[in-house]
Amino acid sequence: MSQIQAAKKVSIEVEHDRQGLQCALTSAEIKIQSLESYLEEYKQEQESLAVRLRLEQNRVKELDQLLVAVRLQEHKMELSNQNADNRNAKMQDMVSCLQKKIVGLEHQIQTLEMTRDAQNIELARLESKLSAQVFKNAAICEGREEHNALFEKEREEKVRALERDLENSRREANDKASKLHEMEARLASLDEDNKRMLNLLSKIDTHRMQLEQQNKKLMSERRGGSFDDVGDSRRRDSRSSDASSPAVFEESHSLVKALKKECAKLKGDLAVNEGQRRVLQQDFESLAETLREVSSGQGKRGSSEGNLEAQLARLMVENEKLRENVVAMETRCEQRE
Repeated sequence: MSQIQAAKKVSIEVEHDRQGLQCALTSAEIKIQSLESYLEEYKQEQESLAVRLRLEQNRVKELDQLLVAVRLQEHKMELSNQNADNRNAKMQDMVSCLQKKIVGLEHQIQTLEMTRDAQNIELARLESKLSAQVFKNAAICEGREEHNALFEKEREEKVRALERDLENSRREANDKASKLHEMEARLASLDEDNKRMLNLLSKIDTHRMQLEQQNKKLMSERRGGSFDDVGDSRRRDSRSSDASSPAVFEESHSLVKALKKECAKLKGDLAVNEGQRRVLQQDFESLAETLREVSSGQGKRGSSEGNLEAQLARLMVENEKLRENVVAMETRCEQRE
């Protein structure tokens, strides 16, 4: 009996131990399932982080390409500014030469006026002498009176023609001087427009640098968040950052696209400005050539005046277009800021 009771006790203890082991096995299976679910979540988070990493790498490549393009544009702008400075120096030299020629023309006009006054005095003296001689010889020299009248008429016509030539030359010199001053003013306005465009480029460069700093900050935050995803609270933080990161990425991506479009527009406007500046330089050279022809007395007055008026009208239209382009660029930059 004692052995049976001992066996029953042993069987009861074994049953109790079996139940405890069964409970432990059930709890272990539950833990294994929870660990498998955690492992699945970690895998999903790892895949999402890999996708985000690829997107950020593509974005960094785009920003690098944009930076290279902007640097090339800045280098081209520096070269164009140097060329513009050289052209401005040449134009200033041409303007100084033209001013000297205008001063020479004014001196010639003054000498011609003095010659005209002297001829008028001589003509008056000859007329008085001729009238006295005609009055004395009126009775015997009727044929000579007609000859003297014809001679006096020819002399008067020559004097009037000389006066007309002097007046035309003075008027042409004044017109050329006024047109030269207008050309200098237009060149100064073009220089101001170029300075405005350089200021716009500097604003775009600062905006691009701010965008790069924001991208670097966002990348550092995302990298820091990807290495600290351990624990329930950290997973919640990473999920909240995942929820907010697409909006930030879309915003920065839209800013990058807008910056690319703005750079393309600015490049087109600079090309237009360069073309207008070349046209202005050609017109200025043609004006200088016309002034040289006027100073040497070989140019044709009618055709040169018509060409100058057409060139000045075209320059005024191009200057207005250039100013409108600069104003539009300033408004676009202000809206982007």
